[in-house]
Amino acid sequence: MSKPHEQHLYLVLDNPKPEEGYNIHKIDVTRNLDPDDTDDLDMRARPLPGPPLIRVDAKHHRAKLFVAHGTKILAMQRSPGRAAPALDTRTMAITAIPLPQPSNRQLYYRSAFVSVGDKLYSMDERHFKVLGLGAVGGGSRCRSWRSVPSPPPFYPGRVACYAVHPDRRTIFFSVYHGSHLEAPFARPWPRGRVCSDDDYAGATVSFDTETLKWTLRGYWKLPFEGQAHYDAELDAWVGLLKGRICTCDVPPPITGEEDAGEQPKPAQKLGENQLFRHKGRRHRGGALVYMGSSTFCVLECVTKDEFTEEQWEKLRSPPPLLLYVRTFGLKYGKEGRLRMASCGRRAACYELPERTNDGEVFMFSLRALWV
Repeated sequence: MSKPHEQHLYLVLDNPKPEEGYNIHKIDVTRNLDPDDTDDLDMRARPLPGPPLIRVDAKHHRAKLFVAHGTKILAMQRSPGRAAPALDTRTMAITAIPLPQPSNRQLYYRSAFVSVGDKLYSMDERHFKVLGLGAVGGGSRCRSWRSVPSPPPFYPGRVACYAVHPDRRTIFFSVYHGSHLEAPFARPWPRGRVCSDDDYAGATVSFDTETLKWTLRGYWKLPFEGQAHYDAELDAWVGLLKGRICTCDVPPPITGEEDAGEQPKPAQKLGENQLFRHKGRRHRGGALVYMGSSTFCVLECVTKDEFTEEQWEKLRSPPPLLLYVRTFGLKYGKEGRLRMASCGRRAACYELPERTNDGEVFMFSLRALWV
């Protein structure tokens, strides 16, 4: 009987030199993180644990193209060989998978990837394709990407957030603006009057991966930034909103041919705690990772030193960076308020390698995956 797969946190960090691509680091949140008993994480700064697992030769500022799918990390960077490396975190074996082939390079770099069960979906402005998990591994099991006959009714670059339904077959997508939907859900901008933000605060549709049907859920937007995750204990989707944890009730699925029409906007709650410890110039980026069972990891990249506005404008090389990694539990407190659990928190502060000036001094790519 095979041993259950133990998940870990994997960090995809761009190397100091652009020609060196990315390093993938493995973080054991139990062994590598300390009890979070202090607010001054800078005093505990240390190098990243161990050497990187692997280096991937890829262009910088494309970290979003690293995708978690099953037990694998896929580096979905465009390649002349039309194949991408896949690191199996269970066996540490590296295999190759086919890449979806868009009509041009620019469309590919705007692609979005969504993993649902054993299927991986890829969408760009003109294509909507699916790859089964069986394609990972090569040999006779390797299959090509297949076009999905029901294209998305929106341009992927306008997606504000998305979440997979707990039925594990339905994906919800929210776009920034109600007018961003295309036929048959298009909502034209009214002529002759100025619209408020509430008139076009977004729109949400869902896609059933079994019936291949798109459904309009309503002209409202899910409250998240990027991906949200379903947590069974909270019975809600959980994600980031303006630096805080946010939860949202999950609408019921629609299966078969029924059409429930527009649905009301689901209830949401905003957490009491600000997740990021620094604002302004020192904050250089952050991410939220779901670890299961109401447990989360928040990552924050900050400059090692404080800068005034004048000092920042005079910088000619990238400043030294630190990476905060903190885990915490989430629960509903009194009166149903969303809050971070006071016990079980762990944290670490890592020194990131010094960077060279590659023409984009203040750009930094961070991708964190729980696999």
